[in-house]
Amino acid sequence: MGQDVDYYMGLPYPVKVVPGEDGYFARVDDLPGCEAWVGNLDDLWPAVNQAKRAWIEDALIREKRIPEPGGSEENLRYSGRILVRMPKSLHRDLTIKAHQEGVSLNYLIVTALARSIGLPGQPLDGRFFPYERP
Repeated sequence: MGQDVDYYMGLPYPVKVVPGEDGYFARVDDLPGCEAWVGNLDDLWPAVNQAKRAWIEDALIREKRIPEPGGSEENLRYSGRILVRMPKSLHRDLTIKAHQEGVSLNYLIVTALARSIGLPGQPLDGRFFPYERP
């Protein structure tokens, strides 16, 4: 290991924040289980930093590996690019539908995939990306 808490606290770990009806939930995906819940937005970043510090301190005490931001093997597997094989007729139909909607084939497919697993999809007007970018 060799690094201390301050080293890891200084790294730019991405934080996902989800607003709820009665507060805000934050998660540091690179540090599994590192989460914070607050009722007030002003309290969010201090709570996230407290959760990160506690997670890192615990990992150091237990001599567990602490991943650096975005550098874990799991994160490297998700480049955002995949190769999909499909029948020519489906490719044609998707291309026609994308053209009718005035969007790219990629946009149409990503929107359809996001909607199929319950993620919010925007109208196919080409102005919004259908999936929240990290």
